[in-house]
Amino acid sequence: MIEGHGACTTVNGERVHMDPGDLLLTPGWHWHDHHHEFPGPMIWLDGLDYPLVNMLEAGFFEVYGERVQKTLVPDDLSARQFIHGQLRPTWETPHGHGSPIGNYPWRETSAAFADIADDARGSDVDGILLEYTNPWTGGPVMPTIGCRVQRLRAGFHGAAHRHVSNTVYHVIRGEGATMVDDERLDWSEHDVFAVPVWATHEHINPSNSDDAVLFSYTVEPVMRSLGLYREAPAERRA
Repeated sequence: MIEGHGACTTVNGERVHMDPGDLLLTPGWHWHDHHHEFPGPMIWLDGLDYPLVNMLEAGFFEVYGERVQKTLVPDDLSARQFIHGQLRPTWETPHGHGSPIGNYPWRETSAAFADIADDARGSDVDGILLEYTNPWTGGPVMPTIGCRVQRLRAGFHGAAHRHVSNTVYHVIRGEGATMVDDERLDWSEHDVFAVPVWATHEHINPSNSDDAVLFSYTVEPVMRSLGLYREAPAERRA
């Protein structure tokens, strides 16, 4: 979710509300429809695995029998049941291949960043990088898409590297730049940019006082499952 308030998505009978910074999932073979009944626009970024599914000729589409779904469970039930770290409800059993969580709310992500000590080193490449996970497996939220969020402290200049996976970034907060091969991509809040396969890249937060926060999604789970994932350090371009 990028900006706005008041919208929700119904996924398999669960109405999931949206707020800025939230990550919402609509896994394959799940009915879903969107509702917005309040004034002002809602803007969100869709991350789809359709190019891969289309290439594999495995895409299907089915029209629901009614205009909208009926709600079958209390609103935001999956997030309230599963979002509390490693505490999982014992009466629920895995179903499907994706995460059972409909909404990873920003308030939980923000709290996670706040609980990580300021002197935690993090990654030389990505700073404080956290991954949204499937509570059943501990792995990515979907078999084909991995989602992450990272905090780049003031003055951060990441080490350069490259990897065999396309990655799309959305700027949640702050300003900075990412060198992609020899091109400098300057970014600020709400911008979206991409790093292609095997492109050398490094993140830079030039601020002396403010952190930057980036959300990203990647096809890395696919490459790992096929035994094709590879990454390597590279020389800085800036």
